[in-house]
Amino acid sequence: MQQRNTALEKELEQVREDVRGITEEQEAYNEELQSANEELLSSNEEMQSLNEELETSKEEAQSTNEELIVVNRELIEKQDELNDALDYLDAVIATVREPFLVLEKDFRVNRANSAFYKKFEVEEREIEGRSLFEIQNQCWNHDRLRTMLDKILSEKLRMVDEEIEIRMGAENMYIFTLNASEIIRNQDDKKMILLSIEDITQKKRAQNNLKESVAELQKTNEQLDRYVHLASHDLQEPLRKIMMFSDRLKGSGNLTEEKDATIVNKIEASANRMTSLVKGLLDYSKIAHHQDFFEPTDLNKTVSNVLTDFELLIEEKQAKISVDSLPNIESVPLQMEQIFSNLIGNALKFSKEDRVPEIEISVQKFPEKDIEKHPTLLPNLKYIHLTISDNGIGFDPKYQNQIFTIFQHLHNFKKYEGNGIGLSLVKRIVENHNGTIYATSEKDKGSEFHVILPVSQTP
Repeated sequence: MQQRNTALEKELEQVREDVRGITEEQEAYNEELQSANEELLSSNEEMQSLNEELETSKEEAQSTNEELIVVNRELIEKQDELNDALDYLDAVIATVREPFLVLEKDFRVNRANSAFYKKFEVEEREIEGRSLFEIQNQCWNHDRLRTMLDKILSEKLRMVDEEIEIRMGAENMYIFTLNASEIIRNQDDKKMILLSIEDITQKKRAQNNLKESVAELQKTNEQLDRYVHLASHDLQEPLRKIMMFSDRLKGSGNLTEEKDATIVNKIEASANRMTSLVKGLLDYSKIAHHQDFFEPTDLNKTVSNVLTDFELLIEEKQAKISVDSLPNIESVPLQMEQIFSNLIGNALKFSKEDRVPEIEISVQKFPEKDIEKHPTLLPNLKYIHLTISDNGIGFDPKYQNQIFTIFQHLHNFKKYEGNGIGLSLVKRIVENHNGTIYATSEKDKGSEFHVILPVSQTP
């Protein structure tokens, strides 16, 4: 029995040892399992972090993709707009009257418009696909043209209104204005040159003819001026002698009969009138050559000088004259005196016998908005409006333009002497000062002369 118990104790001890070993092994396994679990948790956290990063990258990629879609859509729209513009350009080129060429980057003709074919009398098969410098018997093979076209592509320059002479045929020399720029077809990134050609040969000839005509006209005018000057002086000498001999006849005491004295008086009056007429013609011919004599002019002083000249006539007629304070303007002083002398002189001469002459000289600024109503006025100048009014005999309104015609007489010549040059001289002076003049009147109710002159001859 005791042996049995001992054996059982040994077995129990062995079981305990086995259980202890198993427990240790289990603890070791548990530790390994815990370590593996910790590694797994760590890996899971890393996977979760990677997953988050992937999610972020996915969102960024999605956002970028959306942006690319928008950019692509805009590019497509721009391409469509460009294609529409190029189609429109093609339609314009095809219909304009000016010859156009579209050149490849090697200067081969890609296309031409109908105006080119019509102008140069060529067909499509003769030029398209061929070099510009080879077509039409190489007439466009011009060193300067080649250089300019090279710069359009290499230096991104534009050709603007370049004049060039091209010989077409044996004797025909043409002058063209060329304009060119680079165009790009985006669908194939193809660089081309758009070249417009304007024939200005006839225009140049007309300009040259005009220059020659102007030079010839100027020469003729100078000759006419010299002729008028010489003729006037030559005419004045015999007139002086006529007047001198008339005075001698009147002073000799030989004119015993009244009719002889009357004849001599008529001769003297005719000679005086002829002298006045010649002087008027001479003054009229001088007006064209005034441009170099413009200077600041005090119109108050000008009018004062003229009134001094008419002092005796003013006293004789007991005329009343009122004058505004007048401005300084840029003009030819002597010609301003001629204007006022003629207008004041006429106002005194054509006064009514039963009425005290009243003459008023007033001035005001001329409104800029009214400049366009007078074609001879320059829009970039500032003007004054002078009015010379009187209460004289006036004239019929239907003659308001006719009175400025040279040698024109509206009134009885015997009663109102004159050479018919005064107002035409005034008109010419005013117009040569870049101004204008017009008159308003009614018969027996006086007249108003409106003189519009620039303050300065330059803006």
